[in-house]
Amino acid sequence: MKYRKEDFYETMNCKTILGKEAVKINDAKKEVLLDDGEVVNYDKLLVATGSLPFVPPMKGLEGVEKRFSFMSLDDAKELESAISPSSKVLIIGAGLIGLKCAEGISKRVESITVVDLADRILSSILDRDGAEIVKSHIEKKNINFILNAKVDEFTGNKALLSNGEEVEFDVLVVAVGVIPNTGLIKEINGKVNRGIAIDEFCQTSIPDIYAAGDCCESFDITLDQNSPCVTPKCLYAGRVCGS
Repeated sequence: MKYRKEDFYETMNCKTILGKEAVKINDAKKEVLLDDGEVVNYDKLLVATGSLPFVPPMKGLEGVEKRFSFMSLDDAKELESAISPSSKVLIIGAGLIGLKCAEGISKRVESITVVDLADRILSSILDRDGAEIVKSHIEKKNINFILNAKVDEFTGNKALLSNGEEVEFDVLVVAVGVIPNTGLIKEINGKVNRGIAIDEFCQTSIPDIYAAGDCCESFDITLDQNSPCVTPKCLYAGRVCGS
């Protein structure tokens, strides 16, 4: 899935190195080591390593045959191949990822049930009133919510919830959240909390190394504390780093 034209990076004077992974940063020498042994030098470095899906421990999860994450195009393709018009889908997580999944498959399956431990959907970005408005709209699309509950155990294709309810399903999507991919900065003793800590200029605690996107956290003026970067903050962080 490409969202830029083929010549975009060349036009923007960017050299792309695809199919290789950055495995280590040497901040003293200002070098990045790739997985094939190649070394890339830098004056300024931007870490935009994203995040990984968080899968909480749930008893019996390994026994669920059709279980998926919803983080990448490959995840979406695998899920698409597993569902049918008769599928009953259970989604764990009523955040941005879980609801985006529900939106994408709502017309392709028989039913969708979304379970979340919070007392409202999109709890990290909406207050109760706002969440209720969005929830009422989504429920009109044959999507059912069970809130204030978590999965205690899976027995085959049945989820036993903490509130005593049981949910039968054919396909499971775990969309509880993400874990910021902080390893490269943590290994060189950069400041990492839940994500890579950055200031208002996206500078990390290490000179000449910046970070943006899901891998980092920044100060949120609405919460008066640091919080993980989600879509709006990621967008502006990219603009700050680019300028």
